[in-house]
Amino acid sequence: MSGKAPGHESVAGSSPEVKEEIVNTDTTAQEAAAEHVVVTTSHRGVFFGQLAGDRDGTTVCLTAAQMCVYWSADVQGVLGLASDGPTRTCKVTRPVPGTTTLHDVTAVLDATAGAVSKWQQDRPWS
Repeated sequence: MSGKAPGHESVAGSSPEVKEEIVNTDTTAQEAAAEHVVVTTSHRGVFFGQLAGDRDGTTVCLTAAQMCVYWSADVQGVLGLASDGPTRTCKVTRPVPGTTTLHDVTAVLDATAGAVSKWQQDRPWS
């Protein structure tokens, strides 16, 4: 046992005085889903997409952006859209190709892997 934390390895050829470490960062499904977000704006817009850039500030860019125009009570609000995703009674637009810039952002919520799957389902707008 080397006594190092799991996932840390010394770089070969390092002198004893200078110790460099490489950290293994295995991407889990949860970490991959963290790039997918639900964004709200002061104009009451609710959007889903993949974060393209910084999440701080009042402007956020998304790729493959979708808008939730209507969600039913079973979703349990905007936080439910991020944690569980839209249900079949929600009205969600198709993804917009390219990058969408959203202004006056009020919240950026990480979407869970389960929510991402539901947002990306092909559902007819009824």
